Amino acid sequence: MDLDLRSVVASLAAVASGGLASFVLTNPRTHAWAIMASEREVDRWVDSQPVAIAVGVVVAVAVAGLLGRYGTRRMAWVLAAIAVAVICGAVAIVKDIGSVDALIATNTVKTVAAGVLLGSAIAALASLLPRLALVLGILMGFATASVGVAARSSESIGLLQETTSAAGEPPWWLLIAAVVLCVICAGLGTTHLHHHYHATETPGPDTSDAATAEDGSVMRDDNTELLIALAVAIGIAVLHRVLASWVDGYAFGGGIGPWVSVFVSLLLIGIVVIVAAKALGYANGRLILATTGIAAAAAIMFQDLRHPLAEASTGLVLLVITLAAAVGLAFAARWDRPEWGLLVVALIPLVAAIAPEFGTGGFLLYLRLAVFGVGAGFAMGAALPPFSSATALGLGLPFIAFLFPAIAVSTRTLAGPDAIRYAPDTDLIAVPHFDDSWGTYLGAASLLAVVLFCAAGLARRSPIEPDAHENDADPAHPSPNPEPNQ
Repeated sequence: MDLDLRSVVASLAAVASGGLASFVLTNPRTHAWAIMASEREVDRWVDSQPVAIAVGVVVAVAVAGLLGRYGTRRMAWVLAAIAVAVICGAVAIVKDIGSVDALIATNTVKTVAAGVLLGSAIAALASLLPRLALVLGILMGFATASVGVAARSSESIGLLQETTSAAGEPPWWLLIAAVVLCVICAGLGTTHLHHHYHATETPGPDTSDAATAEDGSVMRDDNTELLIALAVAIGIAVLHRVLASWVDGYAFGGGIGPWVSVFVSLLLIGIVVIVAAKALGYANGRLILATTGIAAAAAIMFQDLRHPLAEASTGLVLLVITLAAAVGLAFAARWDRPEWGLLVVALIPLVAAIAPEFGTGGFLLYLRLAVFGVGAGFAMGAALPPFSSATALGLGLPFIAFLFPAIAVSTRTLAGPDAIRYAPDTDLIAVPHFDDSWGTYLGAASLLAVVLFCAAGLARRSPIEPDAHENDADPAHPSPNPEPNQ
């Protein structure tokens, strides 16, 4: 893989764009109050968050697919720069907003712009290095925003500032870096014709640099791929939202009701993910299996990371996830085995199911985050599909996986408000002390089952075998000569 100025700049732009888009599209379930408003207004603000994010992800799929069919690299970067400018404007006016309705409207504009940014960046990146850099940026933004520190008020512990989302607003250094790099990439872009890739020709991250690095085209989606990806995005977002509400309705309740909702919901999600992967085809369907497993493990990891007693440092979180995800992506560039990455990710819910209090504070918390980052980077990088719309769907899925955080919140509970345990051999580091009940263990075990289910689907490949007309192509050996656009 030859490195040149264009590839390096595109990779930097991918990191900045992916980080910004994922930060805006992340909606952490914080342990703080939402905003300083009446209970009715707070409820409306909270309910609007997942809707806005779902709209943003659907927009990302549509933009990536349309640009992948009709656009050029320059067009994609120009649109990305415009999207970043819109986000900058939304962030700039937040401090002057005086009503909850205006906050909700501004957040919707932000998430739509983030969807445009994500979709444009995906469509603009054809070679391997920038695509892996985009995954790195997404994981960085996802983890950093999930801490929820940026939204906490300095005046009152447990209250958020006037903000459009529970993650707070993205930092200005990231906004400026993203817009500058997108503009530079637009200037370096060209306007050549598209190439048409078949889904069976590039199943993993082995996108041919030679076929795409020297032209200005983006990967071309057929109408079928785009429509299927849009239908899957809408269906999964709606299903996650409905099932999360069902689980939330039983939160902290007793009896068998909560567990019926959890197990039935996970069963439905598993069925839908397998059906969606089959509909997308082998190459395009792998990423949604990988990111579904990652989202399930992330629900536990980030639930612990943002707990007030953990006192996680945003700077350390960013550093750890960056280094760990980079290692995982390096593995992905070498081995086309996303299920291996999911097996690493599975260590997070596995440990939580065995010893809930292990690694909930101090050094071990960051060690768990590093394990998660390596596995997530490996799985996502190795499962990248060739089509833009399928890539947008897969990379956007963790943001709309509302069910998994709902399960983590309702089952991974503290024993009480004074449940603080100090780390061994020190009296300085307080960590959460979890309720020693079967529910705490079973909740983690249910999310572990999701990760292993997705890993098994990737390893066996049986749920998403190539269609009959694809059997002549060997997914493990992509064709070096893509079919030209007619």
